[in-house]
Amino acid sequence: MEKSGLKEELWSVLVINPKEKPGRFNPTFERICEVLDVTLPQTLVRETIEEMEEYCRRAGSLLSNRTPITTKQGELILDTITKRLIEKEDYIEAVEKIISLIDHSEISSKEAGLPISMENVTLI
Repeated sequence: MEKSGLKEELWSVLVINPKEKPGRFNPTFERICEVLDVTLPQTLVRETIEEMEEYCRRAGSLLSNRTPITTKQGELILDTITKRLIEKEDYIEAVEKIISLIDHSEISSKEAGLPISMENVTLI
């Protein structure tokens, strides 16, 4: 896939268009970190996450692990991934995998595994 196509595809999974994907939300930062962790070398993961956090902090848009990212945060994350991965052709396959994994789920494995409160559930 071409670099510009990768950037557009990544944007489409970072900031969800509710008309195209009703019922879906933007991914959580925890999910983005989890996906980076399984697709990139650890040094690059750490550097990329730190840079995303720093860009968002400087923009006054602090990231929260289990809250869907905002459009502004999506822009900053897209810029970081574009600069660190898309512009370096060594990581094109990794970016394609990142897009696929985020598209499959907007929440992290840990979030999906949270215990469900049975407080308001009636068992039959």
